[in-house]
Amino acid sequence: MRHPDRVSEIFAFAANTVTSGVKDGVEKNPTFAAFIERAGHEYEAYSATPKQYDAFVAQISKMWASQPNWTDGQLKAITASVFGSGRRHDEAIKREHTEYIASNIRAPDC
Repeated sequence: MRHPDRVSEIFAFAANTVTSGVKDGVEKNPTFAAFIERAGHEYEAYSATPKQYDAFVAQISKMWASQPNWTDGQLKAITASVFGSGRRHDEAIKREHTEYIASNIRAPDC
């Protein structure tokens, strides 16, 4: 949105544009919880700060609780080609939110 000259294509997976697009209780979903656990092992193996995963999760959880907050106008301003991937049974993102995103990003002229 801010630098359309730098981005020509976007792939969005499990994307939300407002916090209300995330399902309530996602952190209790077994698949999502398994992802967080797996990410912890990978963080420990590859991070420069391998013992700070819990602090990282606390920080990213705070971010997830407050961001993003994009307006319809901001979505409509996206000019890059966007390919979105949403599943009928996504663990984290509400299906209607994925559909909302798709309806508010204008398709580029072909």
